[in-house]
Amino acid sequence: MSHLQKIVWEKYHQLFPNQTLKEIADTTGLNLTRIFRIRQGQEMKLSEFEKIQKIIHASITSKKENQLNQIFQDCINNLSQKSINDLETKMKSLMRFHYLNSNHIINNSEQNKIASY
Repeated sequence: MSHLQKIVWEKYHQLFPNQTLKEIADTTGLNLTRIFRIRQGQEMKLSEFEKIQKIIHASITSKKENQLNQIFQDCINNLSQKSINDLETKMKSLMRFHYLNSNHIINNSEQNKIASY
C-alpha cells in the first residue's frame, strides 16, 4: 500500500471511524471484496482513489458548512446589528482580498462579485 493510499484511508477512518467493510462498500460504491483487498494492502486503482477522495471532501465540506451556518445563526440571534454589519464588512473584505490575490483567471461572474464587495 502506497503512502498516499495510507493517508487517504486514515483520513477516511477519522471521518467514519465505526464503518464496517460492508458500510464502506455501500458508501463508496466499491465491491466488498475489493474493499477487503485494498485494506489488506493491495494498491487502489485511480478511480477508486478518486471516489474515496470525493467522499472525504464532501464530508469535510458538509461539516464545515454546518459549523459556519450554526455560527451565522448564533451571530444573527445574539449580536447587535452593528456587530453583524461589521462581520459582513470583514467577510466581504476577505473575499475581495482573496479574489484579487488569487492566481486564477477571473471570469465575469467573479468580477461582478468583486465589484459588489
